Amino acid sequence: MAILAFGDDARAWARRFDEMDEQLIIVDPTGASSAFLTAIETKKRGEPVLAAIAIDDPRSSLAWALSGNVLNKHKYHDDRMQMFEEIANHRAVIDGRPMAQMSTIDPRALDTLRDFARMADVLVVRSWSESTRITRLLGFDPAEIRRIVSRKPLDLPAPRSDAGKIVLWAPELQAPQLSLLVYGLIDFHMPLVVVCKGGTFRDPELDVRRPQNAADALADALVVVDASLSDPHDAIELTRLGHRVVTPLPNGAQEYVPGISGFLPWMRRSIRESVQIALARPPSLVAPSVTPLARGRGAAQIAAPALRTRGPLTSLIVRTHNRPRFLERALGSIASQIYRDVEAVVVNDAGESVDEIVKRFPFARLVVNEKNLGTTPSANVGLRAARGTYVGLLDDDDMLFPDHVARLVDAMERIGGSAANAHAITCYLELTPFSDYAVYGYRVALARHIDRSDIYVRDPIAPMSMLMRRSVVESLGGFDETVDFAEDWELWIRIAEHYDVQYVPFVTGIYSVRTDATNTVVTQAARFGTAFARIVEVHPLVDRPQIDAMRQQMIDQHRGVDMTPRWGTPAIRFEPPRPLP
Repeated sequence: MAILAFGDDARAWARRFDEMDEQLIIVDPTGASSAFLTAIETKKRGEPVLAAIAIDDPRSSLAWALSGNVLNKHKYHDDRMQMFEEIANHRAVIDGRPMAQMSTIDPRALDTLRDFARMADVLVVRSWSESTRITRLLGFDPAEIRRIVSRKPLDLPAPRSDAGKIVLWAPELQAPQLSLLVYGLIDFHMPLVVVCKGGTFRDPELDVRRPQNAADALADALVVVDASLSDPHDAIELTRLGHRVVTPLPNGAQEYVPGISGFLPWMRRSIRESVQIALARPPSLVAPSVTPLARGRGAAQIAAPALRTRGPLTSLIVRTHNRPRFLERALGSIASQIYRDVEAVVVNDAGESVDEIVKRFPFARLVVNEKNLGTTPSANVGLRAARGTYVGLLDDDDMLFPDHVARLVDAMERIGGSAANAHAITCYLELTPFSDYAVYGYRVALARHIDRSDIYVRDPIAPMSMLMRRSVVESLGGFDETVDFAEDWELWIRIAEHYDVQYVPFVTGIYSVRTDATNTVVTQAARFGTAFARIVEVHPLVDRPQIDAMRQQMIDQHRGVDMTPRWGTPAIRFEPPRPLP
């Protein structure tokens, strides 16, 4: 039977199918009137109306429509970034008109589509996500819904074993519509190739290909960013070819490809984050059946994938000074790692003896500083003593969950990565009348990826949340001893300036905050201001006026401050506090 398509987006959908068993009417907002009339005529003939409505997610399509305007009106990188943030928060003002008053859909076309939908005997969708979007947008309850997706293969190559590029795959879109996506991707060190229907990028200057000339680019793609807002077809078929695919969340590809990395299309940060997540995972697999024809329910057993237990040696540097109770706890958390090839390098910074504690952990080696050197030199002492392929920090008052090393090493081993970070949960500790600490709450407050703009103004992760290839840290000169505070942050900046950091979105560590204000970051806030001024000095920026202003503001805020306030409040609070784990 014929597929009748009304509108460019509808025709793009129709091209996914060679034939259908029944007549299908596909429409987008530009073809609403013609489709409505066709539905009427079909009904008149006594034939069922199978209707498909191609409407992109309104927030996403508006954000993409406005993104080309951002590049035209703003010259500087930071100004563009700021506008993309305003678009992400739905607060942008374009030519004096608030974004909240804009829409990419003509209200009259929407009314016509609503009438067309009411004519349908069956609503055909490409995903249940699309079903929800359409029924909510049009405000109707269809009699029957069928979900179908084309299995028409893409005539494209699988990735080569030495692939090393990011490919933005947008064969039905023009270059200006992709500006927001591009600004979510240009900070990666990997080359970016844009495949689109028309247009180009001159600022920034990018490698732009047409779909018919894209085979070489796809063969060299380490990750493919699919730009289809509504159709999961390309994400499915690219996955079937063996590609690592990142795709917009509204298109429903997750229903067919479990575990595929998805992003919020209106949010630049989400685009970058999803690529970092994809780089930390193996390529996804298409579910055995991707063409269910009707809504239904089924039971499935869900099992977490097995974690890596062996591999290259990983060295964890544990700096300690007169906190034996905490040190024992930290080493105990290393002993619980699922990943077994781990060593701990305990650096006692001229504190009380911890020999007996360290002896209880066979994987631990002790290095003793003859005099108190401080946190940064002690980190370098540990780095020089480390033997592992990978290296990370674990301060004595923090802890790791058992999956920490396994997840981060696995991420880096998959693509030969240089560094990877996970999340940490903040643990709030309260001093008891017995001079011990108890836990009174938790909050997931250190759960971010490394963003190459944000990293200059805020430390996004806890010290233990990053694992790095030791050769990378050594090539960068180790920890900078001219920065005697926030030395981990300074190193994160250097790594981000030279390497892509993989993002593993799991909570794998516990960062401790004590209510008696004995955390170094709290008690020595004045040192933070000095240290941050030094970080700004060693990491100057060119043509980044907004970032420079934010950095100066942070320096001014900490000038003359003796102590920072306590770190927020826990999301979960215990009464009474619980014993220290």
